[in-house]
Amino acid sequence: MHGNKSLKSVTPPAVPAPLQTGKINLRRPYLHLLYVLTILLSGCGMQPTPLATTSPVTPTIVVTADDSELWREDLRSLVNALTERHREPFRTISEAQFTSAVDDLNERIPGMTDEQIVFGFMQLVAMIRDGHTFITPLQDELDYHMYPLRLYWFSDGLYIIDALPPYHDSIGKRVVSIGKATVDEAFELIQPTISADNDMSALAIAPIRMILAEELLALGITTNLNEPGFILEDESGQRSTLNLEPISISEYREWVYPTEQTGRTVSVAYDEITFFSGLPQRESPLYLSHRSDESFWMTYLEDSNTLYIQYNFVHGASGNQSISIFSNEVAETARTRKPQRVIVDLRHNPGGEIGASLSLERVIKETLEINQPGKLFVIIGRDTFSAASWFALRLARETNAIFVGEPMGADG
Repeated sequence: MHGNKSLKSVTPPAVPAPLQTGKINLRRPYLHLLYVLTILLSGCGMQPTPLATTSPVTPTIVVTADDSELWREDLRSLVNALTERHREPFRTISEAQFTSAVDDLNERIPGMTDEQIVFGFMQLVAMIRDGHTFITPLQDELDYHMYPLRLYWFSDGLYIIDALPPYHDSIGKRVVSIGKATVDEAFELIQPTISADNDMSALAIAPIRMILAEELLALGITTNLNEPGFILEDESGQRSTLNLEPISISEYREWVYPTEQTGRTVSVAYDEITFFSGLPQRESPLYLSHRSDESFWMTYLEDSNTLYIQYNFVHGASGNQSISIFSNEVAETARTRKPQRVIVDLRHNPGGEIGASLSLERVIKETLEINQPGKLFVIIGRDTFSAASWFALRLARETNAIFVGEPMGADG
């Protein structure tokens, strides 16, 4: 009983109601801050990482005196927006710590490049540890570039899971270092620029930043845009150097989820927590088969008497099928098939609209053939975020679900 296959578009995950969202346009026309006035569930208690001071060899052009003043105006606007509009900006850091970081960046602006300033702004925003409040480096106005690779952090390291030609030979190899930094060192430099609720969310987003050419330059990880120096290791332990030219973010986006195949329109703001992160859609295994093109779907596995439900976006519809109709079909299938186990897979779900999950939650909670001890399993992971994490928490409180997988990419 598969979901509707006539899907033409997938709306980007909305900020879960009743939260409020908005966008601040800073003086520079290409730099935007996306923010949410959040209702936070719990703090992570982590100390902020100081702003990076590493300077790249290239580019060497620093901002002019006039530009420095414009950037400082932007900095003041950014700080005012964060402190006045965010519900709880100093939940995990003190105001004194944040002010000290602002003063440090303000002092260093005249000696920085535009790229270093942009990522300095991102570090400031990331200090408040809120995955809903961020400056995305993937906005088209910045005109940044990405290396044509897809990376994923497995338990034994960072691996290339896909690549554009002529770099297919690199697929399956482990990334040992990038430019002047080992993978671990690169992560330590990049993580402070990532707005995330917790370390799992940062782990999901970091592989995207590790192929963002301008960030690698700005943080001093690489020194040449066209010679990033990825050191790779194959299964036999043989190492090689990969240098490749970056492509525009729009070209990268078209490769990852081509619009001529899906007709999908996705907000740039959510690229990092939707289609750029995680494992790509593939025909197999099952859990990747509709990772991107279905908001929700289910199938019954005859050989194991298992009802498998995958919930990829907290939306009101998947194609022409509403979530309420789908939820009723889940209940009917469970009553008819009487499965030995029911699996609800939330690994790919970055969130959406909280209210859209209520009908499915109700069915899972109230259907006797589903909500039984030892029978209901919920799979979560690093990409389970926002309204999806809220849904998971509701299931934890209201049902007999057994949770398996990784910790979620959201606090709760």
